[in-house]
Amino acid sequence: MKREINHLGCWVAIGLVCAFLYVWYNYIFFEAWLENNNMKVEDFVANRGFVPYAMSLITTVLIVYFLEWLFIELDVDGFQAGMAIAVAIAFTFSFLNVLGQDLYLFRPLQISLINGGANLFACLIAGGILGAWANKGPIIKEL
Repeated sequence: MKREINHLGCWVAIGLVCAFLYVWYNYIFFEAWLENNNMKVEDFVANRGFVPYAMSLITTVLIVYFLEWLFIELDVDGFQAGMAIAVAIAFTFSFLNVLGQDLYLFRPLQISLINGGANLFACLIAGGILGAWANKGPIIKEL
């Protein structure tokens, strides 16, 4: 019998991934990201709204739920297995794609590493959480 989607695990992963991405782009690599995109802080602040944050949340939800579905299909059970599969997916389908597009458009390698690295670490976090939580049963049981 296949296990069911662990919605609580998915939402914990979504929350941690969103928090990670916020710190990654707003604190760790903010200056380098702006510089490599030829932007100034004023330009970024003036043009950002809620849409990028909403889209980031929507895409994170879709990615995490896809990973959870895939982990059920592949019977992934364990922190390391979850991380390994998620990183393999992120590296092949996201990081290499970002790198190829950016190099084709003559963007600096550093921007590819920042954006692709964010995707790799986000999937590492989600994959680890979902893999570790797999087949452990419900966290909150009915009384």
